[in-house]
Amino acid sequence: MLRAEIRQARGFTLIEIMVAASVFSLFFLGVFNLYRMGSNMFLQGSWKLQKQKDAERFLAVLRERLEMASSPSVVTAGAVTEFPVRIYTLASGSEVIGPAADARVLLFAICKPNVQVTNTRGMIMPHVLTLKRSAGNAHSVLVLEGKSQIDFPGVNGDFINELNAGMVTGDFAAVPSDFGLGAATGFYTALSEVRSVRVFMGAASGTFDAAAPDSAGQTLGIEVTMQNPRSEETTVTQSIFARINDTAQIRTRNANEL
Repeated sequence: MLRAEIRQARGFTLIEIMVAASVFSLFFLGVFNLYRMGSNMFLQGSWKLQKQKDAERFLAVLRERLEMASSPSVVTAGAVTEFPVRIYTLASGSEVIGPAADARVLLFAICKPNVQVTNTRGMIMPHVLTLKRSAGNAHSVLVLEGKSQIDFPGVNGDFINELNAGMVTGDFAAVPSDFGLGAATGFYTALSEVRSVRVFMGAASGTFDAAAPDSAGQTLGIEVTMQNPRSEETTVTQSIFARINDTAQIRTRNANEL
């Protein structure tokens, strides 16, 4: 009787413990993998949602400003005098991906001209859209900047000459805040974690292409692709098309000419 009780009270063997531990380990590993997968999906979804909102806000401002782009003019007793300030951009279909240094994509000006006979105030506000690459960063920042002064370093000479010529048509001495275009010194907005920017031009009248003078187009599109720095396969692409004023013709340039 004593021997039978001893046999019944005997514990688990080492092999049994190892098997049980292995089963539990596999179970908890599966639970952890499910948790990690769910967490990653949640983080990627949150990143996409946030970037979609950021891109929508940024591109809405860009489209609004592009559609205000125009050439300076002054109303005199005899006639309306105009000077062209064209929109300078990359050729249609051009894509800028991860530039080694700052890469300009677009140059344009918002002009608030004189609307009465002579000596009334107006404003010319140059804008620059630039894809900027931070040192040690795998992604770029897309920056839209407007200034009340024509002092962007290294900007295309033709663009600067047109701005300067426009200044002589009237008293363009006002500041952006007078027209709801930013602070007294200018305007700045940015979109981060940008992988690439692509330019499109639609077919309509009013566009002058330096490489093909007979070409036509009156809509300008910008497509922006953002990439999650923690998950390269997670991207968001947003785009806008802006209708360009007839007086602000489009001229295309190579990237190094902007």
